[in-house]
Amino acid sequence: MGPLLQPYKLTIKYQPGDKNLADYLSRHPSQEPLRSSRQQRIAEHYVNFIAEISVPKAMSLEDVKNATDKTLLKSMEFVQTGRWFEIDSIHDPYIDVNDRKELQSVCEELACHPDNLLLGGNRIVLPTEPQEKAISFAHEGH
Repeated sequence: MGPLLQPYKLTIKYQPGDKNLADYLSRHPSQEPLRSSRQQRIAEHYVNFIAEISVPKAMSLEDVKNATDKTLLKSMEFVQTGRWFEIDSIHDPYIDVNDRKELQSVCEELACHPDNLLLGGNRIVLPTEPQEKAISFAHEGH
């Protein structure tokens, strides 16, 4: 059980498919094209807002987008597909597997932005290159 569910005591009961409404819906999907709901549009606006405001002030959003590397792109692929179990099978020298394993521990909190940005909560997951730059900016005020 994931860490988010640990505080709860769960009881799982089997319910045959003919008595399970959710099962019916999964076996008989709607033939109507999907429409963007109000809630989905609000979520997309929120993701765009977070992407815009969470870039360090001395770094532009374009800088972050341009620095996106293969490691971050692979992480975004895992967020979209949920195939985190494939981490150990990566044999690409340009992908930092250990870095991806750290993100796997918080994968439920990650979201992808269409502009090749990975968001963790209300922050951008920075590619490897600008991480050092962001750390130095953060320490300048000390």
